[in-house]
Amino acid sequence: MAWTIDLSGQVSLVTGGATGIGAATCLGFADAGSNVAVNYYPSERDRAAAAELVEQLTGKGVEAIAVEADITDEAAVNKMVENIINKWGRIDNLFNNAGIIIKEGKMHELSYSTFKKIIQVPVDGTFLVTKACLPYMLERKCGDIVMMGSGTTQNGGGDSVAYPAGKAAVEGMMAQMVNEYADQGIRVNTIRPMVIMTPIMRARYTDEAYEEYCKHLPMHRGGTSEEVANLVVYLCDRERSGFILGARIDIDGGRIHHVRFR
Repeated sequence: MAWTIDLSGQVSLVTGGATGIGAATCLGFADAGSNVAVNYYPSERDRAAAAELVEQLTGKGVEAIAVEADITDEAAVNKMVENIINKWGRIDNLFNNAGIIIKEGKMHELSYSTFKKIIQVPVDGTFLVTKACLPYMLERKCGDIVMMGSGTTQNGGGDSVAYPAGKAAVEGMMAQMVNEYADQGIRVNTIRPMVIMTPIMRARYTDEAYEEYCKHLPMHRGGTSEEVANLVVYLCDRERSGFILGARIDIDGGRIHHVRFR
């Protein structure tokens, strides 16, 4: 018998959903039958990407909307979630995907303003969006939340000391949420992607440099946004992953266990 994931009638919110892993996950949710809210940062580039993505999503037979919000802005986040509830009356799945990378230098060279900017998206943004969604999940005693973590919390990376610091904070947030909400029907898990070919990765490496980098990895290749999206959608399928809670799942082709990673 074929293994299928059926999220028909559900509503999934993806932050930073216009491009990269976020966009791939939006498409993955739609393939599973879920309606999708695509959050995007208020910029012309992301606005255009989100609009194009919504067309693709509706073409798959689900409902989809683009919701603009800087997730570090509490008022904007609350308005975004209110718009989703007004549209569908529920939020079943949340993927806290949004994040940024800024390359400025080593820790002694990094300005405090840049440190705060990098850390604010995963920490403040994840807190604000999750806090806004939780009351609606608690009403139904059901909800699945996936946090975007990173293997950099184990061995560094991300072009800044701030990047793994922010991701480690997200893991701590998850740990406490398990204690507070598991008995209310809400699951929280964290994924740790690394070496995934996304727009951010393309900006950091030429094709030749990326290929050389991957030669030193156990699988001799990088991952794809679609592979990460498959994991997120799986973690939101209670029939297939219902006993997974508070997990930190590496999806990196074994890179975290390999010494030669730089």
